[in-house]
Amino acid sequence: MLHETLTLFEGTDSYLDIYIQNPEISFGVTKTRPLILICPGGAYVDTATKEGEATALAFLALGYHVAVLRYRTYRINRVTINPHAHFEGYVRDIMEAMKLIDDNREVWGIDGDAVFVCGFSAGGHLTGYLGLNWDDPDFLSKYYPHQKPSIFKPKGLIMCYAPIRFEDIKADPQGLSPEMIEMLHQALFNRADEAILRPRLDLTQSVRSDMPPVFLWHTMADKVTSVSGAVSFVQALLAQDVPCEAHFYQKGKHGLGVATDTHARFSDDVNTRVQTWLGLADAWIRGVIEDDKEITNR
Repeated sequence: MLHETLTLFEGTDSYLDIYIQNPEISFGVTKTRPLILICPGGAYVDTATKEGEATALAFLALGYHVAVLRYRTYRINRVTINPHAHFEGYVRDIMEAMKLIDDNREVWGIDGDAVFVCGFSAGGHLTGYLGLNWDDPDFLSKYYPHQKPSIFKPKGLIMCYAPIRFEDIKADPQGLSPEMIEMLHQALFNRADEAILRPRLDLTQSVRSDMPPVFLWHTMADKVTSVSGAVSFVQALLAQDVPCEAHFYQKGKHGLGVATDTHARFSDDVNTRVQTWLGLADAWIRGVIEDDKEITNR
């Protein structure tokens, strides 16, 4: 296995951890694989460690290549304010990760354009934003004027307890503190005109028929990101005929990740029902790839 940490932009604290499986599966026999780009959460303020490597190990065990995006956040190591943290920077980090993956598609043994993005919480929001804005002409002309827009489009989106509308995030004793809510506000609107950016952050408002298919899951008991936002997003997807699979679990707190004891700190970090999302996502990914091959061969 090739395991490296690649710097995206010097000085911004943005990295890509890659886990590339050996292409040789038997003597003289090689195999290409889909790649899962994982975007951990952390309210755009910090990085939720357990949503990174633990998820990478789970997808590796299912036979995928994996990359974990540590996009820049408002705080570095939960202490120092990052002067390079702003929403356009987060978008640039995920776009740069997609470009880096495309640049290495052959040498890493990626199966065609089978790059799926899996995001948790804020990382799920960033995942959804990429799926809606992968070909944004203003952004591309500013940062990637010579790149084909298609390299930034994921094959599919996996959105795990993602905030769909930031208006739904409220301070709560079982959720985010008022201090964290304020830092989230700074993380999003630093260097931006809030009146312009805020509507664009509502993912339901930008759903388009040519966006990637979506796999989404959420828990009804989530006290940080409202399940009602997820339901509204699914309704918007249906209205545009976007292929979607959604799973709602009755119990389970926010931030469960893979919900096993691999990175569990408390007993309620383990949830056997929620653990099923990974197998469901695996089957969905393989179905998306198969459907795409059938369309191509017609």
